[in-house]
Amino acid sequence: MQGLFARSIWLFAFLGVLGFFLGIADGEVDLLDLASLMSTALGKYGRLGA
Repeated sequence: MQGLFARSIWLFAFLGVLGFFLGIADGEVDLLDLASLMSTALGKYGRLGA
């Protein structure tokens, strides 16, 4: 279970960074949305792994 948790965190982090850079390329970066998405994902998987 711990391995799955770690992989999920890396996946979400990678997707978040990828989305961030794509947003910069587009010229429309919404940091609040990105932070909200990441905290929601981390919170959900944090409860799952606890």
